[in-house]
Amino acid sequence: MGMRIPPELEAEILSRAEPRAAVIPEVTPTFATEAAFQAAIVQKAREWGWLCFHTYDSRRCEPGFPDLILLRRDRMIAAELKRSRKEKPSPAQRKWLRAFQGVSGANVYIWSPEDWDTILKELS
Repeated sequence: MGMRIPPELEAEILSRAEPRAAVIPEVTPTFATEAAFQAAIVQKAREWGWLCFHTYDSRRCEPGFPDLILLRRDRMIAAELKRSRKEKPSPAQRKWLRAFQGVSGANVYIWSPEDWDTILKELS
């Protein structure tokens, strides 16, 4: 059994953590699937100090919950992922995204691979 860090010490440690500087690629990568796109976002987010949450099996969750919830210090991102900008969120997804827009400090996005450069800037 591991030793627990007191919450106040953990908060202090996390507040001192500095994200690494982003290296923005010159070429936007292509992704074969939405899952590959999501995996690339999660990889970059974790490299830059974000905590990442994704529901493994959304069939057993509340319909429309965003694909990714990312947390770093006092910031939160709720992101719905789409294969292209042509895809639109469902009514249930729009309901959740509107709810997250009401959360102080939350940034809400609908991201597609065409947004890669913007995503990297947001995560850096």
